Amino acid sequence: MARIVVDSYQTIPEKIIAGDSFELRIRMKNASSDIEASNILFTLEPEKASDSGGAAFTSESGSTSIVVNSLKAGEVTELVMQMQSKPSLEQKAYTVKIKEQYDSPDYMNAEEEVSIDIPVYQIAKLNTGTMEIMPGSITVNEETNIMFSINNTGKVDLYNVMVKFEADSIQTTDTYVGNIKPGAT
Repeated sequence: MARIVVDSYQTIPEKIIAGDSFELRIRMKNASSDIEASNILFTLEPEKASDSGGAAFTSESGSTSIVVNSLKAGEVTELVMQMQSKPSLEQKAYTVKIKEQYDSPDYMNAEEEVSIDIPVYQIAKLNTGTMEIMPGSITVNEETNIMFSINNTGKVDLYNVMVKFEADSIQTTDTYVGNIKPGAT
């Protein structure tokens, strides 16, 4: 029986942001030294997203299957598919199973399964609340306190948040805020 494995794969663009479309290119190789495979059906099954149970990636054409007529021993073929990632995905790597069904000279309807991991990223998002200045007016060489909230409106943790106060008329000051979890202030 032939052995069909993932030789390599890439996504275009290389870094996938949740919600983006991308091109998935998978190089499949018949790793057998002398057995040909024919009538090969490759079916991609992306991992389910934890938020809704639907697939993390969908095919833009609607089909996740590709047929290759034959693959000689040692030969490589490239599978190309346009995919769409869900905007609500968490930032992590998602598994795509590649199910294979094929014929070999002495073995019909062989079934194998291999998988790849595709990392998905989220864009960090935040906004600031209204600034409160105490006291509201100051004279030269006096100090004031500036307070405002920082809201993490994205889906990823914000680490080592720093605030820098900078203007022509004040002394530049840096303040360490810390880490802010998604949805926290």
